[in-house]
Amino acid sequence: MIEGNSRRVRFLFQTAGAIDRPFCWFELRGDDLYWGSSSGKRVEGAVATLEDNVMTLTVPDEIEMSDAELVKTSFHASGQFHLKQGMELTDSPLNWREKSEIMAPYRIATLLSKHPVLYEPYPSGRSLTRRRTSAQVIQIPPPP
Repeated sequence: MIEGNSRRVRFLFQTAGAIDRPFCWFELRGDDLYWGSSSGKRVEGAVATLEDNVMTLTVPDEIEMSDAELVKTSFHASGQFHLKQGMELTDSPLNWREKSEIMAPYRIATLLSKHPVLYEPYPSGRSLTRRRTSAQVIQIPPPP
């Protein structure tokens, strides 16, 4: 049982060979929700463009990975939304609807940024439920 006002969940893919690969996390602290990617790597050269409500994703033929600073996203009961990269805000906070106004499922983010096998493996010997965190594992079948 988690004491206090905090709830955490970690999401992982399980790929061939029973390798667990974390891809995102969520934490509810009181009325505030925090989330982010579990990966400190990003795919280089992929470009997303949005035009007239149509998104196009262009991925290079050869994928290169590079280190990236983790980003933490926050949504507060007041409706304030912001991103932190490291300890710094990436931009001015945005105002979304207040928590009390949300009466139906509300998409806050899309967190998948690459193929499941490109996420780093979870460290062996480390508990998936460390720090009293729930773990949700999505099994990915091997390719045919």
